[in-house]
Amino acid sequence: MLTDTPQSLLDRLRVESSTRDWETFCQIYRPLIQQQLKRRLSNSSDVDDLAQDILTRVFQSLKTFAHNGRTGAFRKWIGKIVLQQLWRYYQVQTLQGESTELACQTQFPAFAAADLEQQWEAEHDRHVLKKLLELIEPEFSVSTWAAFLAVTVEGKVTREVARDLGLSPNAVMIAKSRVLTRLRSVGRELLDDMQ
Repeated sequence: MLTDTPQSLLDRLRVESSTRDWETFCQIYRPLIQQQLKRRLSNSSDVDDLAQDILTRVFQSLKTFAHNGRTGAFRKWIGKIVLQQLWRYYQVQTLQGESTELACQTQFPAFAAADLEQQWEAEHDRHVLKKLLELIEPEFSVSTWAAFLAVTVEGKVTREVARDLGLSPNAVMIAKSRVLTRLRSVGRELLDDMQ
């Protein structure tokens, strides 16, 4: 379960670097990074090692990350780290004569980089939102969570949700507000549209 601090997860990682927050960050990002790598590496045994290298690089660089206020700043920043580490992996494999995925090193930036950036952009927010929702769900009662999902995810009308759950329309709106407030608190910089 996440802490009740009003700071975002990234704020806490930059300031305190707690093990618990780092584990939460890895819980969110490791599956997304691994998914991106599995599409690009012929040797699946390298996926976990490269994902760990990427997360280590993110951890080492996180204290210097400063959100510039532009939409997608963090998403783009971490995407660049994934791209850089993948490029280094390909360079090492090519030098060792183990890579058959690239005809030459100069092809990577033109073809693979554009593909990775496009897929990263398309999948990042959806994946992170899903993971953040999974992490905060235990903090709420079953009825609060059901009301939130019905109104925000399923797009149902407040009165209909209230009737179905045996709540007042005001209780449904409060449930939605409480979950969204918590989600904004933990995901402020991870998901730019939540700022």
